[in-house]
Amino acid sequence: MPVHVEVHQDRTTVAGPAYRVATSVTYATGISTSIFVYDTTTGLFSHCSTVWDLEAYPDTRAAAQAALLPYYRQPSATVDYTTVDVATEAAAYILARIDSLVTVLSDTQVGFEGSDDYTYEDA
Repeated sequence: MPVHVEVHQDRTTVAGPAYRVATSVTYATGISTSIFVYDTTTGLFSHCSTVWDLEAYPDTRAAAQAALLPYYRQPSATVDYTTVDVATEAAAYILARIDSLVTVLSDTQVGFEGSDDYTYEDA
């Protein structure tokens, strides 16, 4: 199945000053929309998912807490940064990580998924 992810990202300045980057998955096929990983204990954003994260962590904090897992996934992430340079780099990095996730997951599925016919005969 092809992997397709559509993302919306807002970059704003908020009181502090802080530079806020809010990224949300607006549509996805072949992958969960919950691609942002959060720390179960603190509830803070940790990173964009890897393929392993998609398989290992649930998409609710309650499920992660019940299973004693360190992380859970959500479809959006909002992070504040103290400098515009760091916020700009982080915004670009998040998008690059999403692109990488889609590529790796697509490669994984194409390399594994499928069907083949085999014939074995006695010589």
